[in-house]
Amino acid sequence: MGANGDFYLDAAVNRFYGPKATGAWPGSSVSLVGPTGSPGSTGPAGPAGAAGPTGSTGPQGPAGPAGGTTGAWTTVQPWAATTAYVVGPPASVVTYQGGAYVCVTAHTSTASFDVAKFTQVAAPGATGPQGVAGITGAAGPAGAAGATGPQGPIGNTGPAGATGATGPQGTAGTAGAAGATGPQGPIGNTGPAGSAGATGAAGAAGATGPTGPAGVAGTNGNTVWNGTGAPIAATGVNGDFYINTAANTIYGPKAAGAWPGSGTSLVGPQGPAGAAGATGATGAAGAAGATGSQGPIGNTGPAGSAGATGATGPQGPAGTAGATGATGATGAAGAAGTNGNTVWNGTGSPGGATGANGDFYIDTAASVLYGPKAAGAWPGTGVLLTNPNNIATLGVNATADATNKLAVSSPAILFNNAGAGVQVKVNKANAASTASFLFQDAFSGRAEIGLTGDDNFHFKVSADGATWFDGLDINAATGAATVLADPTAALGIATKQYVDAHSGGAAAITEAEIDFGGAAVQSKRFTIANAAVLASSKIVVDQSGKAATGRNADENEMDYLHLRAVPAAGSFTLYAACLTGRVSGKFKINYLIG
Repeated sequence: MGANGDFYLDAAVNRFYGPKATGAWPGSSVSLVGPTGSPGSTGPAGPAGAAGPTGSTGPQGPAGPAGGTTGAWTTVQPWAATTAYVVGPPASVVTYQGGAYVCVTAHTSTASFDVAKFTQVAAPGATGPQGVAGITGAAGPAGAAGATGPQGPIGNTGPAGATGATGPQGTAGTAGAAGATGPQGPIGNTGPAGSAGATGAAGAAGATGPTGPAGVAGTNGNTVWNGTGAPIAATGVNGDFYINTAANTIYGPKAAGAWPGSGTSLVGPQGPAGAAGATGATGAAGAAGATGSQGPIGNTGPAGSAGATGATGPQGPAGTAGATGATGATGAAGAAGTNGNTVWNGTGSPGGATGANGDFYIDTAASVLYGPKAAGAWPGTGVLLTNPNNIATLGVNATADATNKLAVSSPAILFNNAGAGVQVKVNKANAASTASFLFQDAFSGRAEIGLTGDDNFHFKVSADGATWFDGLDINAATGAATVLADPTAALGIATKQYVDAHSGGAAAITEAEIDFGGAAVQSKRFTIANAAVLASSKIVVDQSGKAATGRNADENEMDYLHLRAVPAAGSFTLYAACLTGRVSGKFKINYLIG
């Protein structure tokens, strides 16, 4: 496939081969995908699972295959002292204490087995459990006939008997080993020459045919050049690409006779380190033990059958070459060559009408490679060619756009530290702009926190994503927090330090008693007189732990009362409302004037 200088993209695994040289592709390739991030730290090991039951003893291994007369091992024999053992072939094979061993060092054995001179090929199987006692067998059959006595002396030769009938054909003997191929037979004699054919009349010389028309020129494909270093101006034409094979960097397309000043790395960045793994689950009960090892190799089989007949000898030498024939007339022009595949380029993804099957396309705006085109269609997604340090958009399992240049669709997002703390920064251009976190329901805003329209920190909510309410503002200059959710007036919230600083010294707590009367009511307004109160004062009101008139201290809980103070010159109006029902009787309160 392809010609010298071509490149090849394996679209299935995103690897780049090339350039092809001396008719062969390189054995290795360049990955278009950056290396995998370093693995996260190993999570703590889960508790060990319960031990599995001991596996049953494995079955006896099958007998070894039948061997020839020159097998790799000898017949298996029990080990014996003062016996010569060899490494072969065939190598000596012995059994010892239930195991099978092959000799690896030629020697004559001594009184004890030297395991260093053998390699174990089969270990003894585990001892099976004691079987139950068998029942007493029936009386055995009569013993076999005794051995034949020694041969008596040879008698005198009797007269010759009549010729006996021919005995039956004996069984075929064991086939011998394959014979070696016989030497080549002699070359056969040359056959007699055939009679010469009659000489035909000479034909008239035909006129030379006209030169065929030139074939239609194929469409020039753009070229992907390569070299070790940046491309020079004289290399390639407009539309071509160039790969620096030393730095794995692609340049292009060449335009207006000039290459781009910098290339794009074909290797992506290394991914971030993975998060530490979670604690492993308790291991399952261990599996049954493995099947026992194979039994010792069987004895060497009988010798193989006789070999096949030797191959036919080589062909005889070629005859003398005939005289060269006359030159034929010029043939017709050949068909136009097959068009080469092209690497197209443009800003944006490729249109369906661009290119032919087998072509590639580079989106130069997003540095994304598409291809190969197949069945008249381009792939729906491409491969990012750049290091994502300065890319226009990035979608992670989502599609980014001009507004949401980073889009992530995921059940969770992790920002992990790199050895110490971690900080997420949200920066805005100026005080009048917004830097915030927006919380949405079906892409409609419901809550927002951050710097919205100024440098104070806002907490905002919305029921429909259109009308918004500020619930809490924290002043950037002073740190004072203001609750804005009260429908009748803003409720200022101040620290004790703030009150102390704005009251001429440490603020004194003043106690007062309010009376809702004998009849239970839901709300009531009280006027608390105090000459220190100004119309511009800030009043902080809280419950008192002391007992009011006619009550015990533990009856003075007012967690269910909503209190709001409105200052005036020399006094303040206290609005008290019961949030859970109605209230009666007297209560004590504490207040601070700031």
